[in-house]
Amino acid sequence: DDCLVATEIIPDATCSDVKLGSNNATDSGVGMPNCSEPGIYEGRDVWYKFIVPPTGNFAVETSADDGSISDTAMSIYSGDCTTNLTELACDDDGGAAAFSRIEGIDLTGNYSIGETLFVRVWSFANLELGTFNICVAELAPLSTENYKSINFSVFPNPTSEIVNLKFNQNINDKIDVNIYDIQGKLVLNTDKALINNKLQLNISSLKSGMYFLKIYNGENEITKKLIVK
Repeated sequence: DDCLVATEIIPDATCSDVKLGSNNATDSGVGMPNCSEPGIYEGRDVWYKFIVPPTGNFAVETSADDGSISDTAMSIYSGDCTTNLTELACDDDGGAAAFSRIEGIDLTGNYSIGETLFVRVWSFANLELGTFNICVAELAPLSTENYKSINFSVFPNPTSEIVNLKFNQNINDKIDVNIYDIQGKLVLNTDKALINNKLQLNISSLKSGMYFLKIYNGENEITKKLIVK
């Protein structure tokens, strides 16, 4: 659970260097990782590192091992463990199911080929102890034709009345927002205009529990978890 002794992962085209991660013995009292998705971190982190491959593009992805951990969150950092780390991205559910995935296309301009980047992984809200898998795939070189999906932060999360959405890139002025309960029932639907790539929702009518917030801008859609307290 220490950046200074991060486990190295070797990127390749097939994501074959799979590391088994465990948070069973890590320190739950470590500080916040400054994750850009507030409310999902409660300790017990595990650290990895990799060298940006010659293509300059990659995907860091977690997946299930024995099912003991079914939901991860992940941050990627540049810098030096002994002096200063800069968070480049944070992801909760970008991978399969509730696992995490961060691609180099989302970090364009913030790293260099051959640079060592650091990866921090933890169980969502520290709800699970156990094991997971992680690997780094070397992807095709970045180009202007690369697809870039919507990316946004949800905060505060958990919340009880107001939730804010902040988008990391310019998208259409108005988006569709749908919130589903854990059984998949639509409980809130609205279209909202963005102001400076931000919008605010009143969710005070929702009961306590976990929900799925899905947004659609006419071209792409993405879903994130929302916890109402």
